[in-house]
Amino acid sequence: MKKRAHDPDSDTTSSAPTLKRQKMDVDLNPLPPAELALALPGLLTRPPAHPQHAAGLSLSRAALHNLLSSPSNLSTDAQTRAWLQLAELSIQSLPLLPAGSDEEENTTAEIDRALSKVLALAPMNENGRNMKTQAVLLQVQMAAGRGQAKFALKLLARLMGGFTEKDPPALVHTARLAKVQLHLSAPRPAPVDVDADAPPRTPAADKDPAMSERRAALDAIRDMRALADKSGEGHAHVALLCCVLRAGIVVTRGLWTEAESAVKDAEEALGLTYPESPKPGALRRTSTGNTAVSGSSAPSTTTANDKGKSKAKPETFVMFEDAFEATCAAHVLIYSVVYHTHIGDATGAAHRLSHLHALLDEGALSAFPDGVAEIQLPTGPPLCVRTTPPRVLFALGYLVSASAKRDPVGRKPKRATFAQAGLDNLDEKEGPAFEFPLWASAGDVEDAGYAMIRIRADLLSEMAGVSIHRNDFAKADEMLDKLIALTRTHGLWDRYAPRVTLHHAHLAHARLDHNRALICYDTAAHLGARGGAGAEGDFINLAARAGAVLLRVGLLPPDDDAVEEKVSREVEEEREVEEAVEVEVPKKGKGRLKKRKGAARKGKGKAKASHLDDDATTTTSTTTTTSTTTTSAPAHTASTSTSTLNTLLPAQWTRAQIIDEAERVFRACEGQGAVLEMAGAVVKAVVSEEIIRSKAHLRRALALATSSGSNHTRAALLALGAAHYARTDPPHALDALRGADVLAAGLGAVPKPSSNDPNASLDVGVGVAGGGSGGGGHGLGNVALRLWCGERKLELFRRAGPGERERAGRQEERNGVFRREVGVLRARVQ
Repeated sequence: MKKRAHDPDSDTTSSAPTLKRQKMDVDLNPLPPAELALALPGLLTRPPAHPQHAAGLSLSRAALHNLLSSPSNLSTDAQTRAWLQLAELSIQSLPLLPAGSDEEENTTAEIDRALSKVLALAPMNENGRNMKTQAVLLQVQMAAGRGQAKFALKLLARLMGGFTEKDPPALVHTARLAKVQLHLSAPRPAPVDVDADAPPRTPAADKDPAMSERRAALDAIRDMRALADKSGEGHAHVALLCCVLRAGIVVTRGLWTEAESAVKDAEEALGLTYPESPKPGALRRTSTGNTAVSGSSAPSTTTANDKGKSKAKPETFVMFEDAFEATCAAHVLIYSVVYHTHIGDATGAAHRLSHLHALLDEGALSAFPDGVAEIQLPTGPPLCVRTTPPRVLFALGYLVSASAKRDPVGRKPKRATFAQAGLDNLDEKEGPAFEFPLWASAGDVEDAGYAMIRIRADLLSEMAGVSIHRNDFAKADEMLDKLIALTRTHGLWDRYAPRVTLHHAHLAHARLDHNRALICYDTAAHLGARGGAGAEGDFINLAARAGAVLLRVGLLPPDDDAVEEKVSREVEEEREVEEAVEVEVPKKGKGRLKKRKGAARKGKGKAKASHLDDDATTTTSTTTTTSTTTTSAPAHTASTSTSTLNTLLPAQWTRAQIIDEAERVFRACEGQGAVLEMAGAVVKAVVSEEIIRSKAHLRRALALATSSGSNHTRAALLALGAAHYARTDPPHALDALRGADVLAAGLGAVPKPSSNDPNASLDVGVGVAGGGSGGGGHGLGNVALRLWCGERKLELFRRAGPGERERAGRQEERNGVFRREVGVLRARVQ
């Protein structure tokens, strides 16, 4: 450290006169009243969250009114500035006024008059031209608020057509950003009317009126970037902003066909590089001819997010000295994590999520506490861009983390950990505080508040989903009750009704309450098709339809002619006949299934779908729950214990109707992301007439489940696949059943008890501690699926001969435990 010699002349304790005693050499002249009045708004206004915000706006407007009451004392430039300030302050005051009141109408008329005065009085110089541009932008804002989108676009087109090289670049870029915002804020189309008697359908994407607006917004961004590239290196941050905007639009609006190029372009603009991961869902052949994802059917419960922990090296990430670049990187990483989660690339999402956490830990959000980023330009004032408020971005980090960690298997699943941590963070109000600029309005504060409410609702949805996966029904009920109360309290029920209904469908399906599950599936599909959830509605519609198809397949009796005759007779008799048709019932003490009336018969000749065969009948559900991203519901079966088929199930369909709907769902799910493609592949597999094709679809689904880290879905797929090999390749079937049982057991795993805990007990499962609440109070995981796997394993042991008698005995003992728990579930339904 360099030392400095002491200088007595510079000592602050000397007798030199202080600043207060020094005579000021500058002569101060009193400000003209006009200049003082024009400066008052900057002194009186307060941010919208301040208690004196309304009073400051009122005083500022009163001062400008007094100033403009005597225009003869003002210059033309001062009059123009005064009218422009009055228009801006009046626009800020609009959210504070009662809707439809006379005061609101008077204020709106005052805004229109003030803007007209600005356009008429602005002097013919550079300053006057800039004020005219600002007035036109305010006119566009007012027209958009009134729903006059076409008029606003005409104003913008006229404005941008008159720009010259002398205009400040900040105003030019502001006008182009206003055009992008105008296209994105177009009103939603009216809900689609769906015939109540027809099967639910998904609205065609090419008929969506909002699609043209999104395309127009992307075109405007493309033009803006071309202008920034043409203007030179001084506009590099503007080009970066265009990349971030494009990535945000395609990801948040569901334009997945363009998402890969948009996200990659934004990452390259920031210099972000990550290890390349395999293509999601790719099938890799081994030397034995099997696929890599299905050749070994006894996988560990380690997810793609947890792999390599023992060999993990300290990761290094790119950090940004420039504050604007750091803010852009945080946004791009969030979009990138959502995209890679959507396509089922768990490895790629994990790399980017770790980078996002490191960036947030480094305080990347502290540079712009009020959410306004400034881009310095070569000439003129800087371009001010409103970004996501840091408090909202901080909370989004928890939500994106919970959504990206898909795997609910294990003692402490990260999905539940991040979701609960996010809820705790919202309750404790940790993280950066909300700050707003002086020119923000009360509407901006309300929008930020609703953003936090939606994040809380999404986190509750994540907690409900993971609780359903882990068969923790009490926790799922609690989370869904909180979600319903929250959305109803804040007027968001219409937005979340399809998702909540789908959650209830999955919950009823997991509880083996098939009637309620079908009702909820059909209702969720109807709400999604009506467009009640916007872009999310299409996903919920397909997810609900897939779940309903799989459940109807599992409940469908095997004799098609008898079913059609029975349905026709019931319709003619007006539902007067009530009878129950029993399906496969395991004969106590034996591995074979006892036949009763209506039971499945062995197929002869060309084998049909595996779920209709004697030894593979299962109602395994791989349907999806939703949030910013989605997951699969827990698999379970109805063939392992006595079940009844009511004479008239909700929306009961014949076999032909179910197969037709399955074909429609399969086609609609193609290209809709890993989760829906998995669901579509399973739907196609269970209705396929050839085992070879069914196996191919299951392999495709298993590959997607593996790449996306969805171990809960792998459990169901391994169980379905094992049914195909029970007679042709028993060792392979046994491996698949073991893998499914391990994963199903992990869906109820609880944290390890301490060594001195006297109440610690051993589970009958494979390496899972029991006695906890993770699996519905018993800690056994998905007992219905484990029972089905256990019975299939018992059959294989008995078929192997006397050498497997001991293993068969142990398996039969475990099956008894599982059967009792399944009986408890069914007793609750009845």
